[in-house]
Amino acid sequence: AWIAIAAVLVLMAGIRVRDLVTNRYYLWSDQITLFGAGPSWWFPERATSFIRNQHLPGNVFGDYNLGGYLTWSLGPEYPDYFDGRFIPFGSDLFARQRALVASPLDSPEWQREADARNIQTAIFSAARFAGLGNFPLQPDCESHGWTPVYLDDVSVVFVRNSQQNFELVKRLAIQCKSVAIAPPAIASSGSAGRASAEKFQFLANSASIDYLLSRDSDATGALATAEAIFSDDPDLH
Repeated sequence: AWIAIAAVLVLMAGIRVRDLVTNRYYLWSDQITLFGAGPSWWFPERATSFIRNQHLPGNVFGDYNLGGYLTWSLGPEYPDYFDGRFIPFGSDLFARQRALVASPLDSPEWQREADARNIQTAIFSAARFAGLGNFPLQPDCESHGWTPVYLDDVSVVFVRNSQQNFELVKRLAIQCKSVAIAPPAIASSGSAGRASAEKFQFLANSASIDYLLSRDSDATGALATAEAIFSDDPDLH
């Protein structure tokens, strides 16, 4: 009897380990992490590299969920607008940044805040979890006062249309409705299980962005490919 119990426990442990190692658990339960070493797919690693490499102008505005990562990734060259620390920011700034994120970039609120704090660059999380639904992506992409300069499956970056930024905006401007959304390198170069999971997350995220931008054929194709990789994610359907 003890041998049978031990065999059942070993079998259950093996199934659990398999679910973790193959990333089935992480995809099924909508986690922002995957099995193995390396940064979460959710973090705007490529976008912050773009900001640094292209020397985008400060100050940089980032939404609340990105605050800690932006502090680590962009500081001290780019000052932190807001993160999860109550001190030194306080509740008033917390409420103001939430209102700004939810408002179009062309709104009077944005005009006043950008003038007061010399905000020249804005980055938002476009990830489908805790990101994409928090800000008006399509109106921002069609802004008159700001220009989109970067878009991937988890991040979007805008630069303010000002005289000082004219040449940079002219060189880097993109069209959200037509720009190709490239996958992260790890989606093709990582271990088989990790690369497959990263590709699934890329496809699910980019499909969500495509949908909000009325890129319906791109969204349909991405969703079909994602379903072929892993069909048990309830949010995919």
